Amino acid sequence: MPDLKGYDRAIILFGLPLSVVFPIASGLPLIGYLVEIAVFFYIILYGVRRMWLYAAIASAGSLAFSFGIYGTHLFVFASWARVVIPAMLFGILISEGVNSGRAFMLATLTVAAVALALFLAERQLIFAGFDQAEKWIQSGLGTTAQNNQKIDEMFLSGLSILKRLLPAVLALSFIFQLFLGWLAVLIYMREIEEFMPPLQQFYFWKMPEYVIFGTGVFFMARLLGPELVKITADNLIFFIGFFYAVCGFSLFEFYLKKLRLSLFLRILFYIGILLLHIPGLILAALVGLFDSYFDFRKVRAKIIG
Repeated sequence: MPDLKGYDRAIILFGLPLSVVFPIASGLPLIGYLVEIAVFFYIILYGVRRMWLYAAIASAGSLAFSFGIYGTHLFVFASWARVVIPAMLFGILISEGVNSGRAFMLATLTVAAVALALFLAERQLIFAGFDQAEKWIQSGLGTTAQNNQKIDEMFLSGLSILKRLLPAVLALSFIFQLFLGWLAVLIYMREIEEFMPPLQQFYFWKMPEYVIFGTGVFFMARLLGPELVKITADNLIFFIGFFYAVCGFSLFEFYLKKLRLSLFLRILFYIGILLLHIPGLILAALVGLFDSYFDFRKVRAKIIG
């Protein structure tokens, strides 16, 4: 067994320079994504443990490093903010005793707002890349075999959907990083035997009841609004629908455990849902949506009790 105090000190100190210079790795595929998860972990950890000097050095230092390397552009600031601000907010809220679910929700909304700013700052460049990819695929249509043409058409359809839903996809990708950083902090705090509010068991995850009313408004906007309103509504529905789907899988897990099915049979069930592709995810989202209102597991009563 290593000396835990020395090990803890080494981990904390290693995170400080990494948190300062992480912007230089952000543009690298996969590596940058993993480095950003590590920064989420460290800044949340500094906040939870009230290590304000470390948090300030990591935050201000990384912003200064970003501006020094890339210049003072909105895109640079948004790229920094999408990692540091939600992580700092989440750590501060937890340290002040805010419920972990509520703290994560507030941090999630912050991530979504920053992701939108990031998208708006670079939308022309992003769309230019999509247009170039579409032209490249279209140039091959009519000159390849029929099977390859069908594949190309599928790619074009997928690109069109991704282009339309890109703000929501970006936000969900960044939120996943935040969640992994939080999960890593939970594991680390348990290892060093310090208290941190635990993550609620997965089979009790449930969307707040009031979200269903906003979802209804977005569907109405999707049906009745002009094109820009429809695009906005599509992104909001997709964004919220993802969380409904996760909570739908939570309800599935609750009843599968209640039926005492083996792990193998539960895995087969989830594989079957995923093999349905979009219909399976829509089914899970609808289950999560109805459960948010009817509360089939009586989660509210369990929380109050």
